Amino acid sequence: SLRGTLRDYPVRGDLQGGVDGRGLTLPRFAVRVGDARVWASGAVGMRWALRWRVRAPHLAALLPGASGDLSAEGSLRGVRAAPIATASLRAGDVRIGSAAAKAFDARIEIGIRDDQPVHVAITAEDLRSGAFHATRAGLTVTGTAARQDWNAKLVTPTLRAAIDATGGWSGARWRGRLKRAEWVPEHGTPWRLAGGVPITLGGGAVKMERACWRGGNGRLCAAVQGRRGGGWRVTMQARRLPLAAFDPLLVDDARLSGTLDADARLDSTAAGILTGAARLRAGPGLLRYPAAAGGGRIGYRAIVAHLRLRPDTLQGRLDLALADGDSLGADLTLGARGARGPWRRRALRGTVRANFRHLAWIGLLFPQMQKVHGNLKADLRLAGRARHPVLTGRAALTDAGAELPALGIRLTELQIRAHGTGANAVTVTGGARSGKGRLAISGAARPGPGGRWDARLRVTGNDFEAVDLPSARAWISPALDLRIAGRDLHLSGTVRMPRASLDLRMPRSAVHASPDVVIVGAARPATPPPAWRIHARLRLVLGDRVRFRAHGFEGGITGRVLAIDEPGKPTLGQGELKIVDGIYKAYGQELKIVQGRLLFAGGPIDDPGLDLESVRQVGDVTAGIRVRGTVKRPKLTLFSTPPLSQSDILSYFLLGRPVDQASAAQGAALSNAATSLGLGGANLLLGRLGSLLDLQEAQIESGGIPTTPAPPTVPGPPPGVANAGTSSATSGPSASLVLGKYLSTRLYVQYTTSLFQPGNIFRVRYKLSRRWSMVTETGVESGIDFLYMIER
Repeated sequence: SLRGTLRDYPVRGDLQGGVDGRGLTLPRFAVRVGDARVWASGAVGMRWALRWRVRAPHLAALLPGASGDLSAEGSLRGVRAAPIATASLRAGDVRIGSAAAKAFDARIEIGIRDDQPVHVAITAEDLRSGAFHATRAGLTVTGTAARQDWNAKLVTPTLRAAIDATGGWSGARWRGRLKRAEWVPEHGTPWRLAGGVPITLGGGAVKMERACWRGGNGRLCAAVQGRRGGGWRVTMQARRLPLAAFDPLLVDDARLSGTLDADARLDSTAAGILTGAARLRAGPGLLRYPAAAGGGRIGYRAIVAHLRLRPDTLQGRLDLALADGDSLGADLTLGARGARGPWRRRALRGTVRANFRHLAWIGLLFPQMQKVHGNLKADLRLAGRARHPVLTGRAALTDAGAELPALGIRLTELQIRAHGTGANAVTVTGGARSGKGRLAISGAARPGPGGRWDARLRVTGNDFEAVDLPSARAWISPALDLRIAGRDLHLSGTVRMPRASLDLRMPRSAVHASPDVVIVGAARPATPPPAWRIHARLRLVLGDRVRFRAHGFEGGITGRVLAIDEPGKPTLGQGELKIVDGIYKAYGQELKIVQGRLLFAGGPIDDPGLDLESVRQVGDVTAGIRVRGTVKRPKLTLFSTPPLSQSDILSYFLLGRPVDQASAAQGAALSNAATSLGLGGANLLLGRLGSLLDLQEAQIESGGIPTTPAPPTVPGPPPGVANAGTSSATSGPSASLVLGKYLSTRLYVQYTTSLFQPGNIFRVRYKLSRRWSMVTETGVESGIDFLYMIER
């Protein structure tokens, strides 16, 4: 017996068995780890009769780091010289390491004698591993140990693939024939095997005779041959291969046209020394990119690449000739004759030359930039070693400009110059103009270990127009220090905003979803890891010409805030912003903010403390509202001099008179205001109004008076039941006051009037019988309806 714990899971087990000259007997083997169970029973001798079963509702109990639900069972039966193994397995929402599947099912029966059956059926749904995703995958094998038919299928969001083969085991090797191998892209040319291909696998050897696939006018051929300890060779040839096949690898739905010819060979000796060569040529053709990336096309005359691998050197060359005369040429040699040791330590030499007078293609690499123009020239030389390259030469972007639609600005006089000094550093200078201001950048970059670059840059500017949109305009004067070390980005300094105009008013119809709203059935895309680990201490200084408008507020904002950001932590804020000449427009009034501050005391920057106060003077009465707490949890209080009731303070503040002098419509508006301010408006005002007038219905409804009458519904609560309050937290021009009263148990009258727009509706409902009712309506349009009601 077994008792204890394993990785904090309780473990219980029982084992009964024995071994003698005839074999192994296992009357009972049962182990339980958490809620997972493993069971086996049987005997292994001249005849095998062994059964087993696994049940794991939580797979992590058996496999650390795994998850999902697993059920499996199987047997081993028959004579010792020719046993037959069977197994069935079913798993749901299973994950092991980086591999995961929504559903996995397997049925297996395998014998080892030539005439014994072989049956395999495996399916997986929603299969994922890293960037790979298949909606469905399957493998079936039928036949005997001597000969089987194999079928494999794969379906992904972008293609379908299938393979059929037949063959059997001959000693330690499987010999057969590939009968079908095809892949069909969702958008593109299907590729299918041109004919059967002999295949040999096993025994430390692999061999596939030359196999060719055809797709449209294209042809792709490959062959593989090798054995353990004796070296191997792989050859490939492509003719008129459509470049559209590579569209899924491009960004922003760009499209390639043209064809590719290629020849490649890779050899390995018995000692594992690699040699090979490749040659690729494409063109002429076009690269089309959509409007999201600026829209347009780039024509190319030819793209030629050569690659040669020797035991001591790797040589490569690339030549790109565009249709408009622009060109790029690069050659690289890694290693030298007789060189040995790791490639990263071998000598490096090469050149890069570029001459581009048309820069529309930059919009494809950086979709946020459009209408890019200018000249780009480079003459660079590489030296040093692969691990520590040394760059000399110059590269320059001159007479350039671009538009950034997301910010609404246009960059002019854009220049960037890089100079490789050969002292293991590249100096960078540049600048751009936006509006009447300018931004400048200077610094240096150095190659670091592991292929990463370390850089230190200084960004300065004065009156640079950073945003020019209908909702926002801002000018900045930055003084920033930027340091890049691998994936770590350190940013410090000050951004002064001397003037800005921000208008963030939302449409009246806009509705904000609560943070806890869950959209049923909506996909939850995986959040990719950030490209940079950002460490920032950035001080924002607002000048005296910064104006802000949003949600009824209008005024100036000044002050300074220090934003502190570290990877994996919320952004913190320190400082204070003041509201200057602030006015809040609500319920037809312009309410002056006499004191307003946003206090950042080292907490999350999106939840500062509040210190706001607004007052209204009416004769000898001063009424006001104070707001404390934080943005996410404000605390509102009413105050007055002399002391008044809460309802009278709010009425003086909004209407300039006490609540008992307010009309019914104004009282309803006060109730709605109290509700939106979190002051319990329905109970505060409309309840009082409804009881005063002996109404069964007194409420605020969202939406104004309709221009065409909607199908009438049964209005009002039952007789004797009052309904006073707001039907929704709606205020402003789209709100309507609804008053209703039962004149008898059968007769109900209702009056609806818009609070801020002209129009009203008068409805009368008369109950003719238990199921029949008559509703008349007089207002924008008039009508009469007869309603038949079925209750369930």
